[in-house]
Amino acid sequence: MSTTCPNRFLVAFATIFLLGPMLCSEAHAQQTFEEMRSLMQAGICRSDYQTVDPPTYQSCESPCESYKGSLNWNSCMNACSASQAKDANTAREWNAHVARCRAATQKPAAAPAPPSPRTARPAGSGTDTPPSSVERAKLPSNIDDRLRAAKEKNVKKEKEEAGFRARLENEKAEDAAKEARERAQQLEEERIARELQEAQKWRCFGENGNVTQGFHQCRAECGSFYPSQYCQAQCYASSSGSIASGRSCFKMP
Repeated sequence: MSTTCPNRFLVAFATIFLLGPMLCSEAHAQQTFEEMRSLMQAGICRSDYQTVDPPTYQSCESPCESYKGSLNWNSCMNACSASQAKDANTAREWNAHVARCRAATQKPAAAPAPPSPRTARPAGSGTDTPPSSVERAKLPSNIDDRLRAAKEKNVKKEKEEAGFRARLENEKAEDAAKEARERAQQLEEERIARELQEAQKWRCFGENGNVTQGFHQCRAECGSFYPSQYCQAQCYASSSGSIASGRSCFKMP
């Protein structure tokens, strides 16, 4: 491959969206791991791609040097090693991608079939023209479009994952609120059951000669533990539906 750059149209277009360093081998700069992922996602292949060495755990020592000896050392190294593991996987995929690109671009072109006497055109007829500079200039633009589409796809995927996590958190919150409501309802039902069990110890007893005396006696004895309305319903509102019978009440021992 020649070390000179292609024509000025290619250089002008290729400087957009990180492609300038890839079109001139003299000005080539190593892609970042994020750029590698975007290029592989877009399926862009060039013969001048270079392989990279996967990052190692030792490469985390330099950025974490300032934390050495402190409590933040392990946190820094753990966070760095997690990032390095992702980049190491990207490096392996990138090197395989570079190998495929080189194999594809270095295949020998098939020899063209000789033209038949009827289709052969005389030399200098002017019918075979090289691609125009405008057509050649479309190549970087197409690469830019594919890169842009790959990045947009990654952004969309991240948004979908964030939305899924938000829905999951909402569902967890709703489940927790529902569980709290059910627990509160259960506690209330248990409280009512205890009160009803206590209320069943109260019994109404026989007639008093004085209706008013029976009414006040029942209200005093029952009302010391329960509201008078409850005592009225449980004790002296007998089957006759009135207090005329003068029923009183007492608490069973």
